[in-house]
Amino acid sequence: MAIIKCPECGKEISNTCDKCIHCGYQIKKPVTTYSKPSNEESRASKIIEREYNEKQIAGVIGGILTIILGIVMLCCCAFPDLNAYMGVLVGFGIFVIILGIILLVYSLYRLKNY
Repeated sequence: MAIIKCPECGKEISNTCDKCIHCGYQIKKPVTTYSKPSNEESRASKIIEREYNEKQIAGVIGGILTIILGIVMLCCCAFPDLNAYMGVLVGFGIFVIILGIILLVYSLYRLKNY
């Protein structure tokens, strides 16, 4: 809180008063206006947004590739030479597909809601 002088009577009053306590003069409060962000701030926010979107698109691509890897692992079970590893391939293939779906859905959700 600061002390200012009344423009009408010149007596000291608080800067929080709406009107002078001595003469009743209406004190005009400074109007705060919205200031438009500068070009530099706008450009910086666009760069941040672009980097965020690139990361989410990379997540979408990674999710798709992970799903494809899981499908390839499941298809490897058809080879008779790999029968000894069939249980591991099926289990790990299903795990990788589920992981890819989670990554894909999460990245699409974040990309849509930014």
